[in-house]
Amino acid sequence: MLKKCEESMSSHENAKFHLLTPDSGKVKFEDKFKGCFDFIYCFDVFPHCDIHTIYSYLFEIRKLLKKDGRAFLSTANLLSTEGWKRFNKQVSERAK
Repeated sequence: MLKKCEESMSSHENAKFHLLTPDSGKVKFEDKFKGCFDFIYCFDVFPHCDIHTIYSYLFEIRKLLKKDGRAFLSTANLLSTEGWKRFNKQVSERAK
């Protein structure tokens, strides 16, 4: 899908794509990316990750955005009763 996005956005010089792979559920972006993004888009990715990996991404994504940057992210709702139960049930990678 990343390749398809790159192809469809190839005429836009300001659009760049990066494939990120978390290490044991922990996400760490390179320092060169901090504070440089106007917009981060992530749709139908997080539902395929465990909730602790999602949390790790959310914690890091905010560091990547410019002061007035925005993000559009699709994920499970931790505020729902079932979403919170699922979160608490999973073993946190951070605790290991």
